[in-house]
Amino acid sequence: MKHKIFLIIMLQVLIIVPYSYAEIKAELNYDKIASDVFKGKIKVSGLLPDHEYVLTLNGWANHESNKLLIKQCQLWKPTGEGYCDFKKVKTDSNGSINKDLEELLDKGLYKVKFLIKDTSNWTVVWTDDTVKFKVK
Repeated sequence: MKHKIFLIIMLQVLIIVPYSYAEIKAELNYDKIASDVFKGKIKVSGLLPDHEYVLTLNGWANHESNKLLIKQCQLWKPTGEGYCDFKKVKTDSNGSINKDLEELLDKGLYKVKFLIKDTSNWTVVWTDDTVKFKVK
């Protein structure tokens, strides 16, 4: 008796759908005047669970405080904006962050954007572009 062996190959297709950050809820509180540091607290929900992000202070190219950020941190040449990637954070299993913030900065008046960036692709997933504070 002859046996026929059939090999069945199953093709599994994995479709990667980008995560929608439309449901992010964030609350940023910070000291308007502080000694030697940017100091505050951030609470965020709606991010990917158990995922790493970086918190960033990002300058405005046309604001005087941008020079302070470039001097202390880095320059993003395409925009001329200074930025400080100052804290890596990992979300909990619910996709939330609840962190105290502190970053040593030079004295001056700052007008910056506070960004949350996904470290897997450096996409900005949340921003507050109204952050103003003084370091004395």
